[in-house]
Amino acid sequence: MNRSEAKELLPIIQAFAEGKEIEFRSKGFDEEWKKVYEIPGLSYSSFDYRVKSEPKYRPFKDADECWQEMLKHEPFGWVKEKERNVRTQIGFMHTKGIQGTSGGSSNYKAFFDCFRIADGAPFGAKEKLQSMYEKLGKVAATMTLSLWTVVLLRLIGFEFSKMIFWVFLAISSIGTNWIVDRLNSINKK
Repeated sequence: MNRSEAKELLPIIQAFAEGKEIEFRSKGFDEEWKKVYEIPGLSYSSFDYRVKSEPKYRPFKDADECWQEMLKHEPFGWVKEKERNVRTQIGFMHTKGIQGTSGGSSNYKAFFDCFRIADGAPFGAKEKLQSMYEKLGKVAATMTLSLWTVVLLRLIGFEFSKMIFWVFLAISSIGTNWIVDRLNSINKK
């Protein structure tokens, strides 16, 4: 290992020391990441390492979403300030925000920024990979539409060389298969 490689691994080792989850996989292979349980010796030339990404959270969008998440935590309805060791109980939730039992009221964003659920969980909704699915779905839909456009133009007599037609068909098929593979690998995680 040279100094440049050591600089790349330093954040990994630091994160491991801080208790964060580290993952590895064989270099040059598109395989799933596996959890590192201990680091007896790093094989930088054989493996890629990364700090497992933490789930991202956002403020609740409404009282229903807040309520559904709060049902998963004990003690129900209690939150803890992030900065101080102060706990308070939620008095009620409404469309725009929350009112505590002490009378203070604020929107979901302010509560997200200042509080955690009493058991330590973030006071917000976990973001989903839905946006990735939507983007890949749009690409697949565009490719399918393009393919059908070429097929319809061919049927009404528009002339393509056979080579162009089959090349476009092959590219569309490969692209669609790639998208399906990406969606399946994301879904496994």
